[in-house]
Order: sequence, then structure tokens, then C-alpha cells
Amino acid sequence: MSNLETIGSAISMIMFNFSKTKAVKFVAAAQSGVGALTLVTYIFYMFFHLERHINPRKICITSIIAFLAFYILTYSWQFIPGNVSIQNNGSLNDTGCNEEKFSWCNNLSPINVYLYYTSYVIVIGFAYPLVNVTLTTLYSKILGPRRQGVTQGIFQIAGGCARLTGPLALSILYTEFGPRMTWKVEMAVLGITIAAWILFYKKMVPLKYGSHDNGIYEKSKPVNTHENIKVVNPVYTKVPEFEDILISIDKSKYGIQQRI
Repeated sequence: MSNLETIGSAISMIMFNFSKTKAVKFVAAAQSGVGALTLVTYIFYMFFHLERHINPRKICITSIIAFLAFYILTYSWQFIPGNVSIQNNGSLNDTGCNEEKFSWCNNLSPINVYLYYTSYVIVIGFAYPLVNVTLTTLYSKILGPRRQGVTQGIFQIAGGCARLTGPLALSILYTEFGPRMTWKVEMAVLGITIAAWILFYKKMVPLKYGSHDNGIYEKSKPVNTHENIKVVNPVYTKVPEFEDILISIDKSKYGIQQRI
């Protein structure tokens, strides 16, 4: 989304032959539409508890596929007839593509303005908030009782670094190679992301707890005991017949120590 916001006005001026004022108005209107759909999506999550009825893993994959579909639909395919308008050097208007600055202007096919903005509002307006809600929620459940603050912080730092470096890198690609290379990089990243989700789909599940409230249990090979259970957290219990005896199950030795 940050990448599209960065080059949104430039795309409008080159692809649709918009003036600077008109490009800003269209981008602002598109962002307003995205904000409205995002608000509706969050309201549905709040009042209808969609997470209880929809698998979060499927929502994430579907949303990422929707992002990929947007780039495929709005790609400047070579079989599209026509060419973008070339900027007139003698004109005071900055509309069109400046072939003196960009060598890729002469073979760039235009895309449909209605297709671009309609798909942008629908895909970003629905897919982005869905990924934002389901991914962070699923990540928290996968972590379980682990160090949520540290791991969530690393997760947010990674996202912040992507929002910092992504627009810079894609703006350079856009300047040097045009919208086609920018779109190709976006489609490649989304394709790799979808493949990773499919590969690790079965592992993207919430952490499961044992039946005891004080510990997390997992199957393990028996170590000096008849039970096939490894206790991660120490569990303390009282023996009814001997209330003065406290049995402590030590998590590091997998044995039973008695203390009177």
C-alpha cells in the first residue's frame, strides 16, 4: 500500500494524462474510498466476530492473492493497444510522459483509468484491513505464552523497515525502468509470499495447551519415568493423605523431588 501511495500521483499523470491537480484529486478520492471500506471491514469484525466463522489463514492467503490480482489487472501489458501520451516540451502543462527524462515512455501501453481506481479501492479497501487484523491476531496465537512484547516488537520493526525501504526502492525502479518493472517486482514478492504461505500452511496454527492450567505439555520420549509427558512449567500439587508433603515436578530433571 505504501508503494502505491508513493507513485500514485505519478502513475496518474503518465498513464491517464492527468494534470497535477486532477491527479491529486483522484488519488485523494481513491484514498477516501479505501478508508470507508476499511472502516466497514473493521466494524464488521467488531460487531459480528468474523474471526469465529472464517479461518484466518484462508483470509490471509485470499487477501494476498487479491493484491496479486490487482497488479495483474493493472499491469501495462504489451498487447494493450495504444501508447501513453508523450509530454509536449513546448506546453506549460506537465501531463503525459516526458520522453527526455524517461526512456521507457515510447513503448508503454496505457491502462484503463476506471479499472485501475475501481480495483484499487476494492482490493486495498478490503484486503489490507483483513490482512492487518488476521495476521497480527494469528501471529499472537502462534506465539502463545512466549515473550509477546519482544516478538511483536520484532514483527512491527520488520514491517516498519519494509515501509521505509520499499517505497524508496520502488521509486528508483520506477524512475529507471518504468511502471512495468515496478509491477513485476511487486508481483514477484507477492508470489513468493503466497508460496511461503502454502508451504507453511499447516504450521500456521495457534499454540495448543495441555489440560493442566499451570503448564504446557507436549509429547516427548520418556526420561527415567513411566509417563510420556514432558512438563515445561513446574506444577505443584498437594497429596491429600500427606498434606505436609509438597511434591515438586522439576522441569529441568523430569523427575520427582519430595520436600517435607
